[in-house]
Amino acid sequence: MKRSNERKRGAADSRRAPLRIRRANVCVLAAGVTLIVVGMLLMLPPRDVKSEPGGRYKPIPLEGVFAARRIRVAPLVAWLGFVIVPLSIFPGWRSTGEK
Repeated sequence: MKRSNERKRGAADSRRAPLRIRRANVCVLAAGVTLIVVGMLLMLPPRDVKSEPGGRYKPIPLEGVFAARRIRVAPLVAWLGFVIVPLSIFPGWRSTGEK
């Protein structure tokens, strides 16, 4: 009987334990995921790439493929998101009033 009471007490204590993830952590995580999504969207091809009526694709102009936005900016934005997301799990992202 004593063991069952200990188990119940332990389960109740675990439910009352404060979460290690704070609101600031979730905000940083959301910012990182947003940066990843924006970076991937910036890598999309130009809008004028559509198929012709015969089912063949129009050739992509080289200016659109090798644009600075797709080669330099988009990978940098996505990379920053991939760096920020793991940092969001650390408990150091607290506001000054929290302990």
